Amino acid sequence: MTLQDLQPKALWSNFAALNAIPRASKKETRVIAFMKNFGEQLGLSVKVDSVGNVVIKKPATPGLENRPAVVLQAHLDMVHQKMPTPYSTSIRKAYAVISTAIG
Repeated sequence: MTLQDLQPKALWSNFAALNAIPRASKKETRVIAFMKNFGEQLGLSVKVDSVGNVVIKKPATPGLENRPAVVLQAHLDMVHQKMPTPYSTSIRKAYAVISTAIG
């Protein structure tokens, strides 16, 4: 089973596409372009600042414009570990359990 096989299919396919992009710290050019294109393809407002922060804005659902805004934040870079640690091993095990439960 791959990520693309999980449901909802669109979510996991986009997640797999994002994770296929190498993006070490200070080398995020490709992932910035990916995120910019992702937002633009959805017709959303996209801005990239001079240091590579990507801001994608989605308007509120009609009728809910007066509700508080929701902000999601994440790093675009990925820091790889040279050696597995007990922590990373436990994450892999948890992912396997979740994947099995979802699949």
